[in-house]
Parts: sequence; C-alpha cells; structure tokens
Amino acid sequence: MLSVIMTNAGCSDDDDDNIRTSTITSVKATVDGIGDKVDKVRFTLDNTANTVCSEAEFKNNSFEFSLMQEVNSSLLKSITTEEAFENMSISDTSAKICFADFYAFKNGEIAGYFLYNDGEAIENKNAYYIYTDKDVQVTGKHGSINVVITKCSFKKGWNLVTGIYKGSEYGTELTYTTDTPKGLKWVFIPLLNNQ
Repeated sequence: MLSVIMTNAGCSDDDDDNIRTSTITSVKATVDGIGDKVDKVRFTLDNTANTVCSEAEFKNNSFEFSLMQEVNSSLLKSITTEEAFENMSISDTSAKICFADFYAFKNGEIAGYFLYNDGEAIENKNAYYIYTDKDVQVTGKHGSINVVITKCSFKKGWNLVTGIYKGSEYGTELTYTTDTPKGLKWVFIPLLNNQ
C-alpha cells in the first residue's frame, strides 16, 4: 500500500510566521562544469524557447535575471487546466498561471536548458518558477500515482514550487510544496546532439 505525504508546507493559516508575504523578483544562478558550451540564457514561458521574456549573458559559469513583475494575460493559462492541479481544491479558480524556463544557447543555437534541483535520480527534488496573477491556494491529492499538493500558497507574482518525488516497490509519491527548498543547485541539461 502506498502512503501519501501530507505536509503543511509552512503555509498554515494559523502559523503566521511561516506564511510567505512576498514573491521572487530575480534569479541568480551559478552552474559549474559547463565550460564554453553556453554563451546566452533565455528566460522563457511554458516550455517554449520562442516566448522570450529576457536574455542574459552566461559568464563565469553564471547568469542573472530580473523577473518581470507583471506577465501579459495572453501568456497565462487557467490554473484549472494545469495537470498537476487536477481534482485539487483551488481557492480562486479564476487564477491564471505560467511556468518559467531557462534555455541555454551557444552561437544562437539552443544547447540545452537549466534545472534547479538536487541532482539525485531517486527521491529527487525539482523546483519550478510559477507566476500567478493573484493570490491562490491549492490543496489536495490527485491521480493514480498519488500526487499531493501540500497547501501551496501562491502569492501574486513569481513563486518557487518544489516537487519532491519518492519511489518504492509499492508505487510513487510526488509532493508539491511552496516551502523554501534546501540542497538544490542549478544543473545544465545538454541536448543529446550537443553533449
């Protein structure tokens, strides 16, 4: 039998010290071991290198972006259409969201992308930058693999959400939380033809 992770994610209404009151305004990343494989990084929306929000030089194994504080509503999708939030309790179903992605380029050609994770293959953590156009909370569990949303408390603007995956002989658990992640680092994932 598969157990389900239910954590409070530090966002309880009765624990004011743990409620986040602000959102993320910038991303500063250091990525070791790339060498000269990357010269630019593009901050894009929702898994497309075409919706470019900003571009930065990749120098000294690092990049930095100021995140736009307002995202055009035409680039957002309903929070209810996000697969990870299916069958969840959503405090405001009119909320709209989008995800940020960080693509790596070399000489104008896509070379790969960057992830913010713990680098583990099993029981891993991946962090995602998610923009919401209003404050909204998402709670509940969903799916045959027991995906659990742990009272994620999104603030209007950019939020960091961590997905924690655990696998066992009995199945898998995936927990999403707006807790501040620990032990994560930026990792470069090259395209297969660029390794």
